[in-house]
Amino acid sequence: MGANQSVEQAASSGSTKAFASKDEKNKLTGFALVEHKCRKKKKSYETCYAQWYGSSFAVGKLQSDERGECDDLFDDYRECVLKGMQRDRDRRGLPAPGPESMLSELDDENE
Repeated sequence: MGANQSVEQAASSGSTKAFASKDEKNKLTGFALVEHKCRKKKKSYETCYAQWYGSSFAVGKLQSDERGECDDLFDDYRECVLKGMQRDRDRRGLPAPGPESMLSELDDENE
């Protein structure tokens, strides 16, 4: 399988974006840019969760505090996404989010 094939397959799968060049990465906007910037935090959380799920939850060996590290990683990922979405909204000049929006929770946490 050539390098171009793997890039095309990754791009068409919609899961993880692979870029053939820096120019393609620099063209990202909106949520695609947020996803790209938060990808390492997402990967860390997904790795932790998969390990916890396979080694504890699925086999019935639950410990009450065992997911604590995964919860912290999820909070980091969530904060990255929400901050990225807020920056995008600000950049585009959109009005403040309504009270039902997850972005309003970010504002509440920062107060």
